Amino acid sequence: MNKNTQFLALLVLLVATDLVFIVVGFFYECSRLELATFCQNFPVYHHYSIASDKSYAELFQYIKAYWMILLFGYLIIIRNKPIYLSWCFLFCYILLDDLAQLHEEIGFKISNQLNLVPALGLRAQDYGELLVSSVVGIFFLCAIGISYRLAQPQEKSVFKKLIVMLFALAVFGIVIDLVHILFDDYKWWDAIFTILEDGGEHIVMSVITCFVYLLVIKTPQLKGDDCDKRIRRSIFIN
Repeated sequence: MNKNTQFLALLVLLVATDLVFIVVGFFYECSRLELATFCQNFPVYHHYSIASDKSYAELFQYIKAYWMILLFGYLIIIRNKPIYLSWCFLFCYILLDDLAQLHEEIGFKISNQLNLVPALGLRAQDYGELLVSSVVGIFFLCAIGISYRLAQPQEKSVFKKLIVMLFALAVFGIVIDLVHILFDDYKWWDAIFTILEDGGEHIVMSVITCFVYLLVIKTPQLKGDDCDKRIRRSIFIN
């Protein structure tokens, strides 16, 4: 099996799993909001939600983020590619943010400290969360920008593709999330935006995971002694 076939096989497996969670999540939303009779007997169990924290779908997202941290770590340590350190830290933050709801918690505290007020259909906390996401986003974009300037031409091409996918993730995770808040009072739009927002995030994360996996298997290995030294150093053996 060639490398591109491996990439496609992994992509199909991940996206197929995402689609199952999206379908289950849609039935959950329809049942929760009492939108359709064919969903009325579907169990309203939060683990079936595609949007709830610690749900089955979210656990799958955590796994993908964890895999990307490991893959970037492999590139940095074993393949001697420290240029990807900023990307590794970015997905460390994404995983921690999902697990601990960092931007929600910090955004809530900031909105209270700054006495932000609701406006344009958004809560004060939403503005606090947007401020946190903007600061974190600018920080990582600067770090990635510095890494890009130091990268080789082939690595710059990789960076460009990753940045496009990162912006796609931000569109679903931030932009559509804010639009979703404006339609919270409309049941069908609430369900549609929930599936669009979180389902889109799932698909994009799967694409990024597969892309980083392809990057790993296509990055040349270190030669002989250099590889052995790198492995020994990575596991703290002198």
